[in-house]
Amino acid sequence: MIRGRIEKALSGFYYVNTGAETLQCRARGKFRREGLSPLVGDWVQVRELGGGEGFVEAVEPRRNAFDRPAAANIDQLVIIASAALPVTDPYLIDRIASIAALKGCDVLLCLNKCDLDPAEELYGIYSRSAIPVLRISAKTGEGLDALRQAIAGHLAAFRGMRVDPENILIGAGTDFLYNLLIQLLGREKVYAVEEPGYGKIRKIYAAGGVKTVSAAMDDRGVLPESLGSADVLHISPSHHFPTGTVTTLARRQELLRWSQATADRFILEDDYDSEFRYKGKPIPAMQSLDPEGKVIYIGTFSKVITPALRLGYMVLPKELVSLFHRECGAYNCPVSRLDQQIVTAFMSEGHFDKHLNRMRKIYREKHDVMLSELQKYPEKVKVHGDYAGLYVIVEVLTGKREEQMIREAEKKEIYLRPLSVYYKNAEEVGKPAFLLGFAVPDTETIKRGIFLLCEEIF
Repeated sequence: MIRGRIEKALSGFYYVNTGAETLQCRARGKFRREGLSPLVGDWVQVRELGGGEGFVEAVEPRRNAFDRPAAANIDQLVIIASAALPVTDPYLIDRIASIAALKGCDVLLCLNKCDLDPAEELYGIYSRSAIPVLRISAKTGEGLDALRQAIAGHLAAFRGMRVDPENILIGAGTDFLYNLLIQLLGREKVYAVEEPGYGKIRKIYAAGGVKTVSAAMDDRGVLPESLGSADVLHISPSHHFPTGTVTTLARRQELLRWSQATADRFILEDDYDSEFRYKGKPIPAMQSLDPEGKVIYIGTFSKVITPALRLGYMVLPKELVSLFHRECGAYNCPVSRLDQQIVTAFMSEGHFDKHLNRMRKIYREKHDVMLSELQKYPEKVKVHGDYAGLYVIVEVLTGKREEQMIREAEKKEIYLRPLSVYYKNAEEVGKPAFLLGFAVPDTETIKRGIFLLCEEIF
């Protein structure tokens, strides 16, 4: 079994995001007998059936749950109100805010239709309260340019990148941006993807009608000599998934020279979780090292805020911005203007920086606990990919078979994700290795889990 989160429920099906893919699942009949229904937002254990389908076997304890809408584990509730017709009764706002407070959920009040009525009275009432308030217009898109400016400021502060806000494209998650890039660069391009790597990337490129080749790696990053006929290199240099490799500065410079060798080569820098680093200073983004405009940078808010927020961004070199407006100008941004407004306010008011600092502290503590527990068993395990991201890789040294350990762990309700599933040829892995995540469980659960794994399973 594997762990995932329910993103959508429709007609008796639950769509569970496992991190690697989204599975269409049914729920076991035992939930009806127990009077429990899985909800959107639930963390669940899923048994895969193959072909993108599965069964929800267990629902993990919830932080909170709401009846209307039926959802669980909500961090923030957004109340949309208006002073223009239909006028929202403040009593209704107060009632919803009170329910949210009882559920341990933050509240954001958005006063829509400010192009028709600035809602001075409502804004005055709630701006003096503890509830943050935004005045927006879904019709005019008031204030949306500020999101690009906020992202540019964030990249300057955290990644050392000097970016013109006009070079930033907003999209509904990275999948949308990958497809947009295919349209922009043309389907005749050959894309090199890391091996091993995130399997969904190959699927997206295949669906887009472009050819991919494998880019071999060592412990310093992608090997330039393995790129062959590739025109575009898709790379995660800050924290490769799944090996955890951080591409060295020297190797980044080698890859930049590769991209500069011909006019039609580009590097796609997929910077999906560079915010989470627990030791030393982060290596600068490849985009910040690129004087020739050969690096396309992609970032996302899904990993750092919530997976439910499908909002990513792409920073294009200047020459590609002109090409985009010429060839792809008809594409409209599919991201809700409300979501854009919320993220803009979250960043511009300083909440995003505070959130990142808070989450780094939490994850660093969990990371250190997991590492400390694993270091008690040097004869059984070797740890790779530590000090960054939300998981570590544990290589098992005892000679036990991968399948055997997975079965034994499952009996103790521990669900192991083998490293081998991310290789085209599983035999390349060598000794059995597993990805152990630490983002969700508390420290006591981590300690107990490592004890069971190292004392009884490995």
